[in-house]
Amino acid sequence: MVGVNKGWWEEVKRIERRGLRRQLARYRQMTPGERLAIAADVTNAGMRLLADAIRQQQPDIDEEAIRREIRRRLLPRELFAAVEQHLIQQRQS
Repeated sequence: MVGVNKGWWEEVKRIERRGLRRQLARYRQMTPGERLAIAADVTNAGMRLLADAIRQQQPDIDEEAIRREIRRRLLPRELFAAVEQHLIQQRQS
């Protein structure tokens, strides 16, 4: 890195590795349910961030259109098409 003392940067990386090892040790102590809850929380936070980004790009968008756009961005094309078809059929019945 330009302008950064290499010794300082190595110390930052060492501290990060130590913190990561501690966090991994903590995860290993958790029950599967606790780890799953964390994964769900992180996923939900990501979805909220994505929804907020979509709202910023398209201020007049409604909530259903936001959910559709999230599906479009996250799902493979074929799966998105199948899900959309299923939802259309579900609304018609």
